[in-house]
Amino acid sequence: MIEPLPLQQIEAGDLVEGVTLDFKSQLNLDARDATSNLVDDVVAFLNRGEARIVMGIEERGGAFSRYRPLTGDPDKIALRLLQSIQDNIDPRPLHLNVVPMAVDGGFLLDVQIPEHVMRPYQNRLNGAFQIRTGARNRALGRDEIAALFVKPEAYERDLAQFEEREEQLLANRTDVATTGAVLTVSVLPQEFYRRSHPPYRRSNGVMKAAPLFSEKRGGFLAPCERGHEILEPSFSDGNIERLFVGHDWFIHAHIVFPIRGDGQRVFIPEFAADLNVYIRGLQEWMAEQGLRGPFCVSLRIKHLDRSPRVAWVFPNITTVSLPHPWYGENMVEAGLAKSFSDLVTRSSRFG
Repeated sequence: MIEPLPLQQIEAGDLVEGVTLDFKSQLNLDARDATSNLVDDVVAFLNRGEARIVMGIEERGGAFSRYRPLTGDPDKIALRLLQSIQDNIDPRPLHLNVVPMAVDGGFLLDVQIPEHVMRPYQNRLNGAFQIRTGARNRALGRDEIAALFVKPEAYERDLAQFEEREEQLLANRTDVATTGAVLTVSVLPQEFYRRSHPPYRRSNGVMKAAPLFSEKRGGFLAPCERGHEILEPSFSDGNIERLFVGHDWFIHAHIVFPIRGDGQRVFIPEFAADLNVYIRGLQEWMAEQGLRGPFCVSLRIKHLDRSPRVAWVFPNITTVSLPHPWYGENMVEAGLAKSFSDLVTRSSRFG
């Protein structure tokens, strides 16, 4: 749900045009070119994410300059604007909202654009596919459009294939611990399907630490076969964690001993907290790398029978996994960590 329009912040110049906001000083639904230009803006936001367009504001340098209120019947004009936008976009965006707001001399129209996932969206009037970048629109390239057309089923198929490949490769390595339960987190972003998208670069001025489950400080990826990886060693049992980022942007985490414990109990609630921190860190790191999704994500804990104490907590269960891979824009906002940790808890004696 988009919050109400903060007029005081707009008037103060605190909110400026960008990837989530645009100001329009005029509205002319009788002119095809003007309507097409407006639809281009809505399409660009739909292909990017949540945003709003405010009609009736004149800007200077992207910030509020003065009101140019609209006049007439606010409700009728809002309805006509909404219908004009929806009728000229393919696929039809169903969750748009146009809200009139009274100001001195007339009213504004707040065009609210919630997150839509049926991308790519196209302007029917001129055939254009646009995306918002900064305070401007940019035409989508051929490979970007193709990536947006990839179906979730294709993500799931490819994700399963690459996850199996990585786990098999790790099973043949001698430097990875094999004495505890294993948490795997596999992520396939939309950028995997964009052939022109550049591979991961270790440094673009400043190196960014990637998250580690076992260490809150994170670590730095080093070159390896087919991409980059972080290996986190234990003191006695080889590497207990590996984060791999492929040149093609497939991401795979292999974490040994994800559920901690002591001589008396196994820390199930602590696992939920650790997973939440890790998923949030992974989402933030991907955003820093320019990955915007959608993402397809697999979460699984296996080999629960390797440790007697953990095996007692999970009787007759060796693997816990999501019923099917998750597909969406933001793992944190979707509560993915909680969904999986709740499933793990329900699969234990304490569920």
